[in-house]
Amino acid sequence: MAKNSRSLPVKIQGWRLLVDNGRKELGHLTHVQGDLEELERTAQEVDILRSQQTQALVALREITFKVRTLTKHADRIRGRLGASLRGHYGYDNLALIRYGFKPREHVRTLLEADKVVDAVNEKAADEAPQAEETGADE
Repeated sequence: MAKNSRSLPVKIQGWRLLVDNGRKELGHLTHVQGDLEELERTAQEVDILRSQQTQALVALREITFKVRTLTKHADRIRGRLGASLRGHYGYDNLALIRYGFKPREHVRTLLEADKVVDAVNEKAADEAPQAEETGADE
């Protein structure tokens, strides 16, 4: 079976042509009059549904525009609230997590990093002699 790739407007135009010319020229064929009337009713129903579809698309575009506008507005409000909370709690306070904001990660300065390295080295140095003493007793 061949695929029918005609667009809907082309199909509707063909239906209208058949109905209009069929009434004028096929009046003597009484057995097709019922089909012509049914085709005309179907074409009218398709027109009504297409009109409703167009109205629904317009309404959908309006709703989509309103949703986007309100979303941007809500994001701006959230940003202001976040700035206020950061000002109140501080940028790196973990309390921000309760409100859905990510606290700023604490960046260690070189001086702090040196202190941490020194503390780790001291701890390792303190543990090394103890390990030798326990090993010597055995």
